[in-house]
Amino acid sequence: MFSFIKRVLYLIDLLCRRSTERMEISVFVDLMKLRKFATLIDQLQVQKVKVNFFNIQSDVLGYEQEFIAKYKDEFQKADAVWSDNLIFPLKHRKEVFLTGSFLWFEVMSERIEMKREEEIFFSHQPALIGNKDFTTPRLQAVPSFAGVGIYNYFPSLAKGTNEPKGILLSCGGTAGARKFFQKELPEVRKELARIGNETEVFVEPDFYDALKGPGVKRADFSSRMFESVAAAVTRPGMGTVCDTLSTGGRIFAFHEEENNFEVRHNALILEKLEVGLKCESAAKALQAAFKYLKDEPAREKNAEALKKLDFNGLEQTVNKIREILN
Repeated sequence: MFSFIKRVLYLIDLLCRRSTERMEISVFVDLMKLRKFATLIDQLQVQKVKVNFFNIQSDVLGYEQEFIAKYKDEFQKADAVWSDNLIFPLKHRKEVFLTGSFLWFEVMSERIEMKREEEIFFSHQPALIGNKDFTTPRLQAVPSFAGVGIYNYFPSLAKGTNEPKGILLSCGGTAGARKFFQKELPEVRKELARIGNETEVFVEPDFYDALKGPGVKRADFSSRMFESVAAAVTRPGMGTVCDTLSTGGRIFAFHEEENNFEVRHNALILEKLEVGLKCESAAKALQAAFKYLKDEPAREKNAEALKKLDFNGLEQTVNKIREILN
């Protein structure tokens, strides 16, 4: 959820800075979650484009009902509707475009309501802007698909003269991911003990107290942290994927064995692009990441693979949005 909010806020900020015409943007999101992005919100308030925020607390399956009940008038008055991953606006409006590298009917394919949304998407075929590497082939085949590069949220980040040697250990924000990682803690703890203080390991904040020890630090996901990170041991959601790859790191992916389309798909793409490795557990991924730090040829190979990727996704997405709006 946080990665979706981060993506949209960064795009809105860039869209505001690029726009010359009069515009007003209404954003419907859980306002509690915006606290994590206070600096970016403050930045938006000084732009010449007016940005309004409206509270929505429901998750994916309950979002439509709450949205229509509360904000039907605002919805109908809008000249265009931008939806990130959610299909339901197509039931009510024609002037809809989408962003995101996956759609929820791919993730929850067994649910009846998602089968209906799948039918709606392919019958309407709205403009869809998604990453050209990670968006599924089925969505990329839609004529209205526009492929863009990876989002680089730290374009001014410059690695120092010293080669980064840190590891990020992150499980993502979903309840299922945290429950899975909780089961992994005993083995992860053993692996951290083996590593000792040989390298810094930046740990997911909610699990810091359970894993703290020599070399272990609380992750804050800032540019300064990523400046020190050479490898990410993570459940590969697009937020962490973008931040790790764009700052020169390699991803050692793990995920729960339950049906989770997005992270399984992302792990496979990382291997295909030669910038990541799918591991059977968080502990195994941590072990592989630590080994990678000491393998100079492997690090050079990863750096060469990263050079082949496009990291201008934010700018490209905003250009596409401006084309749609004009």
